[in-house]
Amino acid sequence: MTAGQVLVAFGLVVLLAGLMVPVLGSDCSTGVDHPAPAGGFTIAGAHCATQQHLRCSPVECECVREAWRTLILAGRCEPTPELHRMLYG
Repeated sequence: MTAGQVLVAFGLVVLLAGLMVPVLGSDCSTGVDHPAPAGGFTIAGAHCATQQHLRCSPVECECVREAWRTLILAGRCEPTPELHRMLYG
């Protein structure tokens, strides 16, 4: 898979996740403190965290922010420009 294909796939995942939030719901709400695990995330744990925190913004939620960083550093996805700004300012 080329880098462009990964970026397109990631964009589709983010779009679909946004569409599924009203259907699936989430126990999270923005503005709530969700700390990341002290030891960091495994790749599998990061995937789970992004699904459990669908309604959370990486700007407001430490847990989802660190989960996305883990996935990016592992090469599992490339951030869109918007996500990059949220994660790295």
